[in-house]
Amino acid sequence: MRMLATSIQDCEAILVDVGGTLLHGEKMIEGASDFLFALKKKQIPFYITANNVSESTQEILERLKNVGCSVSIDDMITASQSAIAWARLHNITSVRVMGTVAQTLEWREAGFDTTATQPHALILGRDETINYESLTEAMRAMHTGAKLIALSDSAFHMNGVAVLPSVGPVIQYLKEVTGRAPDCISGKPHAQMFRYITSRVGVPAAHIAVIGDQLTADMKLAEEYGMVSALVLSGQTTREDVQESAYQPDYVVESVESLTPLFR
Repeated sequence: MRMLATSIQDCEAILVDVGGTLLHGEKMIEGASDFLFALKKKQIPFYITANNVSESTQEILERLKNVGCSVSIDDMITASQSAIAWARLHNITSVRVMGTVAQTLEWREAGFDTTATQPHALILGRDETINYESLTEAMRAMHTGAKLIALSDSAFHMNGVAVLPSVGPVIQYLKEVTGRAPDCISGKPHAQMFRYITSRVGVPAAHIAVIGDQLTADMKLAEEYGMVSALVLSGQTTREDVQESAYQPDYVVESVESLTPLFR
């Protein structure tokens, strides 16, 4: 285990993943509500983080509220929000969203034109309606200068207990037909997400903790940018996976319930 800059209970901000960490599908993981309540009681700022390739930020927020989480949009840090921040920084004003209707609405409400015939950027989420025509349109848009902003580069996406194709294969297709990689990958564990996190949280990386269930997203983000890491085994990852991984978390626990005593 690498030497910690600080222990998790001394961190000034906590990033908490959603799927596999707080929720299984539409159900709260046992002890997750108590964990968030303990953070609030100790007045430790926490942020719900998500690589939301198939939902808008608002949809994730509503799912959490539906199971009794007292959270607001100000508590959310998502790949969509990170992508919007990158687009604004690069003076992008029009986009075509390859994703859900709700994700398109999120961009429209953020002030972007989502109907332009020659958009400044393509936003690549998990699009269940993707077909040859939409891929051709994306290829042509990139050939004429549209930037590609991917919410993630994961090959698959967990939806409850189901494994579904995600953004990664579409990135590879577009790279093959255009010769271009994404201009930005906005979700965990990429640099844009780290920049967005620090802009929102406002404390040094060594005093931020990342809690999540994925080694190659949550734990990689923490390790590469010097944050405290806590892996929960309530989601995708097993202890055997940890033993074989290049990313070794500072804490490995069964669920966030196991962390609650540290914040009492």
